Amino acid sequence: MRTVIVQLHHYRNFTETDLDRCMAVLAVPDVSGWDHGDLLWRNEYAHLPSAKLVQLASTLLKKTNGPKLLLEALGMRLHNAGDAGDGLGIDLRKLGLEAAKKQIQRDRDGSDMADHHLAEVLKACLSHGGLDAEKNNWLDALFTTIDAGYGSNFGYESAIATTVAAMPDDFLDRVFLGTDDQQSYRKLQLEHVSLRRSVLGDIEIERLITWSQAQTDPQVWQVLANGLSVFTLPGEDNLVRLSDGCIQFLEAGPNPIDVLNGYAEQIMPNGWSGSRADIMTKNTDALRVLLEHEDQAIHDAARQVIARARTWIAAERQREKRYDEAREQSFE
Repeated sequence: MRTVIVQLHHYRNFTETDLDRCMAVLAVPDVSGWDHGDLLWRNEYAHLPSAKLVQLASTLLKKTNGPKLLLEALGMRLHNAGDAGDGLGIDLRKLGLEAAKKQIQRDRDGSDMADHHLAEVLKACLSHGGLDAEKNNWLDALFTTIDAGYGSNFGYESAIATTVAAMPDDFLDRVFLGTDDQQSYRKLQLEHVSLRRSVLGDIEIERLITWSQAQTDPQVWQVLANGLSVFTLPGEDNLVRLSDGCIQFLEAGPNPIDVLNGYAEQIMPNGWSGSRADIMTKNTDALRVLLEHEDQAIHDAARQVIARARTWIAAERQREKRYDEAREQSFE
């Protein structure tokens, strides 16, 4: 009965005394608290004292599955609040950051829903001032987890994108700190791949340029270039174009070839349907606009990259041809 104690109370007449009774059973180890999360977000319990709800959240966080449970509850609370200002308050934001840290430490693979709830809570926690120590602790935990997994198969892409958008300078500073191995693991999080949105997409390009210009290592331009969404989706004319932000980033860089080498890594999609060679051709054709650029250095760099891309396309067409021929023979 203790495991479902919240459900045994009628929500229309739920009192502070009922809350105390429900919270008391959380001291029992085999009570998971899975239904206690409802008390933090359902409208029927909105009248309960805020201090008591903070105490409940703190208690839930200590449970075995507490971080995930609390993030789900806070995520639903934020959903209900909509755009109504601070949907959590500083005390729940503090606990939310602690839950975020513990969640990725316990389950680095995550899931779509876990990533969604974590991202929503982080958006609320990181968008307000204060709690600087807790925010830094979150970054510490995030990068420690990325490093431990050698930068791959990290199941919290939305959470990373939210963190980058809210703390771009702090995040990027840490990417380029540490050992060579650590930097290589961290740079993987910035790479733009075909089947996901760029984690740099929510940073204003002017801010990204300002940060890059303040760095002493010129290679940051190529790394970030590979993280931007370079090519637009085909329009009504079926043509692919360069995004405006990418052209602006290229023009601001000290060495155009570094930036274009980063862009070139996106010419070959890693997720596609149909002919990959056709997609590569459209992406390469989008770069041709740079051959008319007034900056000779950009013109020359674009010519080099386009020529190199043509060899990739030719090799890919040969591969597709061999594959088609082998498949036809298998049907004979």
